[in-house]
Amino acid sequence: MSSERESERLCPHPKNVSSPVWELFGFRENSSFLDNPVCRICRATVSAKGGNTTNLFTHLHVHHPADYALLQRGASKKTEKPRVSGQLTLFESVEMKRKADMASASEDTAITESLAYFIAKDMMPFRIVERPGFNALMKTVAPKYKIPRRQHFSEKEIPNMYLKLKSDIANTMAEAKHFAFTTDLWTSNTGHPYMSLTVHFITPAWEMKAACLETAFLPDDHTSENIKETFENLIKEWGIQQSAVECVTTDNGTNMKAAFKSLLPSNWLSCFGHNLNLALGKALKIDQVDASVRACRSVVQGFNHSWKRRRELAKKQAELNLPQHTLIHDVVTRWGSTYDMISRFVEQHAAVTATLMADRNTRHLVLRIHLYT
Repeated sequence: MSSERESERLCPHPKNVSSPVWELFGFRENSSFLDNPVCRICRATVSAKGGNTTNLFTHLHVHHPADYALLQRGASKKTEKPRVSGQLTLFESVEMKRKADMASASEDTAITESLAYFIAKDMMPFRIVERPGFNALMKTVAPKYKIPRRQHFSEKEIPNMYLKLKSDIANTMAEAKHFAFTTDLWTSNTGHPYMSLTVHFITPAWEMKAACLETAFLPDDHTSENIKETFENLIKEWGIQQSAVECVTTDNGTNMKAAFKSLLPSNWLSCFGHNLNLALGKALKIDQVDASVRACRSVVQGFNHSWKRRRELAKKQAELNLPQHTLIHDVVTRWGSTYDMISRFVEQHAAVTATLMADRNTRHLVLRIHLYT
């Protein structure tokens, strides 16, 4: 029996009654009211004047249909066989079934919550739960589990997960007194504009924490006033006073700089990463550097567009005992990718040169590399 039942023991009927329904009803200790037995399942008091069991059956039928069905199957037997040692009573059978159902329901809940986490964490579309391959997988790992429809995840599970996470972050932030923020404007692949806001703070236990509080849709013009108003609304929603804001870091955009310079004149910082990118961008525009990078990019592009050339490159790598690495094509707006492209080209220069020299139509593409130490 559960701890709840043990906290209030019910006595069986004092008389030798034959109806199996009494296994699900009992009497409180020291009670002289035998006309008011108590349901062992829900602890409701049911009238049974004169030992009449009609109300008891009715109570089970209305409030505990599953137990009532088990009782009916047991009561339909005309003759009662003597209980064999180790055989469960009706009440014990009902309890076992109840615990099994609870365990199954708990397992189903855990699987549903894990699916919701999978969708949110890996940014999967909600419709994945309706795809045949995913359903085949779930039938293998959890044959008895019924996958909810995608609307269940989009309208219930994910929103509940968001609210819980938001509450956890708010509780953690409540311990801090000073906050720093980083924010940026960006455009999604569908062309929609957003403003993301990340908070940084230190807990009383000296643990550094960071959390992305919002990714707010910003369809209005990205003027300094609109940016400033959006920021103020976001920190207000999270219960943060402007006086607790120690610093805000943004890029060097004129609108971002104007917004936070007016809001926090001495507490605005330009992003180091953005400044570094600007500095390196200017360095890459030096004529000699730019010519070298464009030449390297052209050779890499030639390999990437030719399967035959990549195949020959792999052979030369094996002959020269070089790593079996592919060439990297950079993204013009990201200096880090340009660095990766050049580093990989230097690593594979011997194999690239051997491949190009093997074909007289590509010998003119060979680049000379001068390494300075």
